[in-house]
Amino acid sequence: MKARMKRILAGLAVLAAAALIWLPCLHFFFIRPVTEFRQEQGLSPKARELAARHLQLWTEPALRETELNKMRVSNAEWDFMGRSYLVWSLANMALRDPASKPLYLRMMDQIIDETLRLEKQEGMYFFLMPYAKDGPYVMQPPHSLFLDGEIALMLASRRVVEEKPEYKPLLTERVNAIVARFQKNPRLLLESYPDECWMLIIVSHWMLSRLLTISTALIIRR
Repeated sequence: MKARMKRILAGLAVLAAAALIWLPCLHFFFIRPVTEFRQEQGLSPKARELAARHLQLWTEPALRETELNKMRVSNAEWDFMGRSYLVWSLANMALRDPASKPLYLRMMDQIIDETLRLEKQEGMYFFLMPYAKDGPYVMQPPHSLFLDGEIALMLASRRVVEEKPEYKPLLTERVNAIVARFQKNPRLLLESYPDECWMLIIVSHWMLSRLLTISTALIIRR
């Protein structure tokens, strides 16, 4: 019995020693040049590869519908964030790759316009999880800072790349409405879901204010 226990302990010790040696070395088998992911000028190969897939979704309606339906079955937020994060990414890409800027601007406009249309047509709950309807919002009429903030950031990002007059009043109206609601709350907090205030979203609005400052300066300079 003792001999067997010793063999087991010895085996575990050897396994632990091997793990200590090999596990820290595993990443060497997956090393890729940094330039595949980021370059000082232009876009990296990996960035172009990832972008090509998402651009395909927005140029092929049938494929887009299939993918969006898959996301919405699990979480309607994924549909919304897939739009917002793509618009922000395209804004960065347009600034780094002027040759492709017209394509990226068209895609940004398409995504923004469809998102605004769905928000107006279906209401804010279209992009929220079902529990958004489980209770009333403390502040009335109900608004989600999560939605309003990310849509505002989409509009602002688009205007940073290149001004679009149609988006200026849309952005101004949405930001002014957010500010007005903040001012009504003595704690300067707004809900993203009923009686839920997400600090991540609050912080993102600080980023939005900085972006608006930059975009205004760039537009005036032009």
